[in-house]
Amino acid sequence: MPGAPASLRLAAVQRDAVTLSWEPPQWDGGAPLSGYLVERSDATRAGAGWATVGRLDAATTTFRADKLLEGARYHFRVTAENAAGTGPPTETTHAVQVKSPFGLLSPSVPRKARAYVSCVLHFWNHTHVF
Repeated sequence: MPGAPASLRLAAVQRDAVTLSWEPPQWDGGAPLSGYLVERSDATRAGAGWATVGRLDAATTTFRADKLLEGARYHFRVTAENAAGTGPPTETTHAVQVKSPFGLLSPSVPRKARAYVSCVLHFWNHTHVF
């Protein structure tokens, strides 16, 4: 079996997606890598299991996990696979919160609007994420 992928890191965090990248394992287990398995777990639910979010070929070392819930927190892990089996996982060191890269959640329903002859102004209550 291969070793664990190295240097798992977040390449990008968006309001509904996370992009991960990593390096191939140092040890291939004596057989060429056949691919990678990417999984996620909901960090807000105690005992939440791991769900497969992607299977990649051996040449691909980045993955965009999409269709995530804005504001939710997730753990991610990546394992390498070959003919001998699946190696140990490499996990994110902390839970990742899915959020807008600008530090704001998506705008809510407008709280008031003003109409003028040539334009309409909308005002939203923004929720800051820290």
